[in-house]
Amino acid sequence: MKLSVIREGHRFPYSERQLRLDHPNVSFPRDLSTVDLSPYGVVAETSRADVGNQVFPAHQRIAMHCFLYGLREFGLRVQFENYMLGLEGHARDYWMSAPYVVRSSTYVRHMAAHFGLSDYDLTAIYLAGSSIEE
Repeated sequence: MKLSVIREGHRFPYSERQLRLDHPNVSFPRDLSTVDLSPYGVVAETSRADVGNQVFPAHQRIAMHCFLYGLREFGLRVQFENYMLGLEGHARDYWMSAPYVVRSSTYVRHMAAHFGLSDYDLTAIYLAGSSIEE
């Protein structure tokens, strides 16, 4: 993860060490990838390499509203809604009523194949979805 700080409208490189030194009264977690740093004027950029290094268990699950947020951040929310409405039977019921979305489920695999999503893309969606608080 690459950090930048915004000062006087300009963006400058910033380190995690400097963030911790500048805010000694804040107890940041070891992994900052899920922390909203905007209140501190810091922008975190996740590169493809950073996302690729994330380890997600095959049976990882996130709440449906978090999954939908991940799809929105990925730019696929509207297309997903149309995809879901085109489904029939149990598949549509699943997407409309599931409280959690399990990454290894048949429905997620089908959706990923329909949109041509790679494992990296699913990781990015789950990472964005798990970054919000419930």
